[in-house]
This record gives sequence, C-alpha cells and structure tokens, in this order.
Amino acid sequence: MKTKLVIQILSYNAPDKLRQCLKSLAWVQSTDDVKLIVVDNASSENNTAIIKEEFAFAELIKNRNNVGFASGQNIAYERSKKYAPEYILVLNPDTLTDKASVDKLEEKILTDKSIGIVGPMIIGDSGEIEKSINIQLNIWFYLLKLLSIDLIALKTRKKYAKDNFVEAVSGACMLIRTEMIKKTGLFDGDFFFYVEDTEFCNRALKAGWNILFTPDVKIKHSLSCSTNSFKNPGNWRKTQLYLSTFIYFKKCRGGLELFLLKLLRRAEMYFRILTNNKRDWAKDMLETISKIDS
Repeated sequence: MKTKLVIQILSYNAPDKLRQCLKSLAWVQSTDDVKLIVVDNASSENNTAIIKEEFAFAELIKNRNNVGFASGQNIAYERSKKYAPEYILVLNPDTLTDKASVDKLEEKILTDKSIGIVGPMIIGDSGEIEKSINIQLNIWFYLLKLLSIDLIALKTRKKYAKDNFVEAVSGACMLIRTEMIKKTGLFDGDFFFYVEDTEFCNRALKAGWNILFTPDVKIKHSLSCSTNSFKNPGNWRKTQLYLSTFIYFKKCRGGLELFLLKLLRRAEMYFRILTNNKRDWAKDMLETISKIDS
C-alpha cells in the first residue's frame, strides 16, 4: 500500500515533552498509510532510549551532532522518500496533536490542487494563540519596529478568524505536499534555527503554490522547550534569530536591504553596550556581524 503521509519530528532534549508528543501520535500504530520518523539531533538526555523502549512504532534516526532544525528535517525527508508519501507533516516534538487534526489538515490540502502547505492555529500552554501566521520579512518590518509598529500583527490579525491564503505559516506544524517538495526542496540547510520556515514558504510562493492557514485545526505547543537546555537560552535564541534573519535577507531580499539590516543591528548593539543591556552578548554580536561576508 502506498503511504499517504509521513510525520517527521526532530528531537533535541526535553524528553518529557517528546514523550507526550509521541503519546499523542499513538494512533499511527493502527494506520497502515501513515509512518512516523523521529530524528534525534544528538540529545544529551534520554530521548533515544524513550523512543526505542516506549515508542517502537517510530522509526528512529540518530544524528551524531546537532545539525539544526533545517538539516535535521531534511535528513528525515531523505528517509521519508522510501515510502513515496503524498504528504509530509513537519511537527515539533513539543506539540500535541491527534488523528482528527491530521485528517482535517489533509482535508484542507485536498480542497485545492494549488495548495502546497497547510498550517493550523498554534495554541500555547496557557491557551494563548501563538504566532501561527507569518509574513515575508523586509527592511520595512524592522524600520517600523523602531516606532513600535508590528507589521506582522497589522498584516495578519484579521486572517486568524477563518481559512486564508497567507505568506507563511509556522514550522511547528505544517502539512506539505510532496509534489511541491520535489520541485522546491524542503528546508535550506544554511539556516540552523529560526526563519527556515519563512524562507521555505518564500520558495513555495515563488514557485506558484498557495499556503493555507486554517483555524479549524488547533495544535498545542510548548514554546522553546528544546532550546531551554542551552546555556543562556535567551541569548542563544536571539543570536540564532539574528543570524537566520541575515541569511534570509541575503537569499530573499538582496544586498541593499541586508546592508541596512546590518546597520540597524550594529546600532542596536552599540546602544546595548552604552546602556549596559546585555553588554557582553552585544559585543559578541558586533564581532559576529563584522565576520558575515567579510
């Protein structure tokens, strides 16, 4: 029987969240046309033991090193190819879902052959709606941010009420048509963490595919659990976000906007140093920015 769907999960530490996630996917065992692949990104905790001992229905791939989100998911996709699935479900290990939600996502993607990606509404631990819809970033987003204007909120807040075609959805949970992946590729391995989902959506749009957000499917998500194991996780996340944004601008926006973004970031770092706001981190970031494309 041809596999309809492969669910891909990238695991890194946070074993309790991983266990809860895989428990919510136990229904996969009784479904012939759905496979589950978990790639462990060299966790220092007992993630692989949990998968082997408690969730034998999950196909495990163990990485020797933490290769980041994009490359980890690409490794999972290389394994998925042997099943020739119609769809891939990229799912974070700190999410909770069920068969009904996955079935609904599939129903949505079947409504229009032009839909390459479907994203659900992401709900946080406290019941708040996380950023489930994103936009294709540009320099105006950051310039307006200096005036405390959130361009993402302005462009997306009215889209959460019903199904809408959007510019990007969250990589925490996205159903992807493999027909599209064959033409565009999956994630760009130049991204280690953050923004890879937005850049992937950018390529999908340029290739003529539509991206659908649906509030009819709600997925629970515990934000940033895997990265909490890093030293100074807040600084680590911010560094990765800034680096990924530079990569995105280089690939999607061009030299002038990248130059302006670096200028803004340098100004921010000097301000932080002067005001003693994360001074050491700001100094490190200044050095990092200087090395980019030097």
